[in-house]
Amino acid sequence: MVASRWMRDLYEAAGVWRRFGSYETYTGFEPRDRHTRIDFIWIGGPETTAEAAARAEEEGRTAWEVRRYEVLTNVVRDVHVSDHRAVVGNLLLLNLDS
Repeated sequence: MVASRWMRDLYEAAGVWRRFGSYETYTGFEPRDRHTRIDFIWIGGPETTAEAAARAEEEGRTAWEVRRYEVLTNVVRDVHVSDHRAVVGNLLLLNLDS
């Protein structure tokens, strides 16, 4: 799906200036646990074929205005409440017909 351009990773779509928080989303419960990014938000366009999606991208058209991408903390009062950090996106769905 990603290679066909039907889906995009919100992290990449947000760009550097709209990303907040940590890159890693999986932390485990112990400091020695391997931290990595395994949680994603995927966004897609209204295009129904890979060719249409590629044309829209080349023309700079998108169905989404990405306002913010953030990875929240999973530590509250020095306690890991989860082994994953929440991934949050703020997007505006655009009307491409207007």
